[in-house]
Amino acid sequence: GSIAFRGTDGTDVRTYGLIRGGKLNSGSGSFDGYLAFETRNNGQANTTERMRLTSSGRLLIGTSTSPSGGDAHSQNAPLLVQGRIGSDADSGRINLQRGSAASNGSSIGTISFTDSSNNAYGRIEVNADKATGVNDYPGRIKFSTTSNGASSPTERMRIDSSGNVGIAESAPDVRLHVKTSSDDVAKLESTSGGNGPNLILAHTGASPADDDTIGKLS
Repeated sequence: GSIAFRGTDGTDVRTYGLIRGGKLNSGSGSFDGYLAFETRNNGQANTTERMRLTSSGRLLIGTSTSPSGGDAHSQNAPLLVQGRIGSDADSGRINLQRGSAASNGSSIGTISFTDSSNNAYGRIEVNADKATGVNDYPGRIKFSTTSNGASSPTERMRIDSSGNVGIAESAPDVRLHVKTSSDDVAKLESTSGGNGPNLILAHTGASPADDDTIGKLS
């Protein structure tokens, strides 16, 4: 069955939206049902399915087909978004939008990872990194995890608006800035049967002149 939402265009009665319930397949003894949500775009003669709620509770947007095969982990996701507005064949897109203008430090969007009691184990957040303006939207991404024995996430890494990466450092001033209270800062480990891990310092600009520094460890 279906519920149609109709109105007049000034001359004729048209269907502008539709909620349709259906049976997934025609096999006897199968009771898999779904709800399809359809809307009519300007200039279209009929409605088009935009979203579907499957018998398993999965919400499909941009497609009417549940995933099968491939990655087993993603097959169990309750939400699938395919394509973009205007092209279901393009890349899938999700937009988190702040509800007001942003200024320096404003949170733009957050993805939290919680359990059934809403306890947070990790978080990814985007903030305005500096003052904003017309055609000027500096951002930073923060990655946080919750420590053993703690109840809320702590920032572990960020990428700022200049592209600098800070690990346990909130104001990285070079491309990779790692801060720790331990003597051990980094570990390079190779499982190769060769000579072990190599650290390569490369100068990829124009041909260096005599006495130019190619790389430096200090």
